[in-house]
Amino acid sequence: MAEIGTGKPSLRAMLLSAIFPGLGQFYLRKIRKGLVLFFVAAMGFFIIYINSLPLHNLSDLWQFGTKTQESYLIWQFKNGNRLMFRSHWYFKMSGYVQFVIAWLYGVIDGWMGRRIYKRRKDDVNE
Repeated sequence: MAEIGTGKPSLRAMLLSAIFPGLGQFYLRKIRKGLVLFFVAAMGFFIIYINSLPLHNLSDLWQFGTKTQESYLIWQFKNGNRLMFRSHWYFKMSGYVQFVIAWLYGVIDGWMGRRIYKRRKDDVNE
């Protein structure tokens, strides 16, 4: 089977990617690229969320000040040692950078992308 494109930019894919990263790539039938883009953007949002704890309201997601230096238990070892997590503003900033880059890449790729159609071999020979 041969893959061909439509030959023009896709406004619909660009708008879908602007709403939700990876959705425009699903529209263009680029499933793997859409999944990777979604997981990269979701991981960026997860980094933002985890470094905003304790989260009292949504405005805590974009505040960079140090509220309290609370530590959260991640794992308790058998010998009594503990693995703790403490949030930092620079990790939160890296999550924002990762999310914005993934979002912008998705929007630009949605605009530049071509929808993939599959043809049978006998259609290509004509």
